[in-house]
Amino acid sequence: MVTDLDVAPGDLVQSRILAAGRSLFAAEGCRATSVRAIAAAAETTKPMVYYYFGSKEGLFRAVVADVIQQVETTCRTVCAASMTPTEKLFAVARIHQSADGAASLNLRLIASFFADPQQSVGPVAAARARLAEVIATTLKQILAEGVSQGELRPIPAELLTAAWVATLFYAAFDPKGPGQRDLLTLLLDGLRPRASTAGEDPGHP
Repeated sequence: MVTDLDVAPGDLVQSRILAAGRSLFAAEGCRATSVRAIAAAAETTKPMVYYYFGSKEGLFRAVVADVIQQVETTCRTVCAASMTPTEKLFAVARIHQSADGAASLNLRLIASFFADPQQSVGPVAAARARLAEVIATTLKQILAEGVSQGELRPIPAELLTAAWVATLFYAAFDPKGPGQRDLLTLLLDGLRPRASTAGEDPGHP
């Protein structure tokens, strides 16, 4: 009997399963995705999914961990780069954008597990909190740089994070609406310092 292990290296099969899981979870969510569909998309068998990941939930956790690692790595790279704060904000947004400008699988996946109430406990909830922390910390650092350089207005970092995330998620769920870059440009226009008038605090939002 010929099995997947006979025809493809184990790490290749595992990578195909991970990629298939990422795509299907992003499109359908974890609950609506079957192991059969994952196996078919990965061109393997259901037992191989269980062999590498233990369960569908185990695969979902692995996909989420991979996404978070990618986001963390990119955020560190962006923060250390020689770019203006505005350029850094756009660069962080591009983490969640595919080559054609549409919302990436990562963003749709993140949106799906942030929106699913069943993911509010357990390992995925901890991963969700970690991802939120990474994004919030990155945006807070970029905002502080922008304020110190006079490029951005001083606003609460939590407000920037909420507006930034809402903008990206809107672009993910409404592909026919305004593009991600247009929305972010509008958001950043509101963050730029405004000319003060007599008696007005220039740093007041």
